[in-house]
Amino acid sequence: MDTSLELSDGFILSGLGIRQLELRYLTLGGHGTLEELLGHIDGSVCPDEHDHNVIAQALNEAFLEQGQDPAVAYRNLFRLNDRASTAAGAEVLLRQQHGSSVVVVSGEMDAAVLPTLWSALVEACMDTPSHVYVDFDEVTFCGADTLGLLATTAARLRASGRQLVIRGVRPRQVQIFHLCGLEHLLGE
Repeated sequence: MDTSLELSDGFILSGLGIRQLELRYLTLGGHGTLEELLGHIDGSVCPDEHDHNVIAQALNEAFLEQGQDPAVAYRNLFRLNDRASTAAGAEVLLRQQHGSSVVVVSGEMDAAVLPTLWSALVEACMDTPSHVYVDFDEVTFCGADTLGLLATTAARLRASGRQLVIRGVRPRQVQIFHLCGLEHLLGE
């Protein structure tokens, strides 16, 4: 995938209005104000990696919806076999297994790990034409924000004929997936 455009060029070529981009940005997990988003687009405010990648994802999804290839560059996404830890001890690892991407997570999946998990999921979705798996064997806590990210990722994969499969979920956590209507994501 050739992604070489900066945010400003991608915004212009996407044909999106600023309010459309803002809605996509917030839906994908952006946390800035409209003024900050405008600054990120015009280059007067340098976004952190997470915000840059969320804006890039919003623009690239617009390109895909228009039948075009994604064109906006991401910054420092996860790569195969990358591992990242948070201060709280949660860990995210991206690996390949039998031609599919597997995101292995452990520890407490709370708001602090969302940018790291989001980055790993984006890379996993780009790296594999098949299903994406999330290994929950070592997850001790899963917050609502994490469930929302997984549901959003699953919907995006479903739109392209693929699936997000979460495996190794503990029995106590299975109940939460059922309560949230996400039991269809659970695999073996």
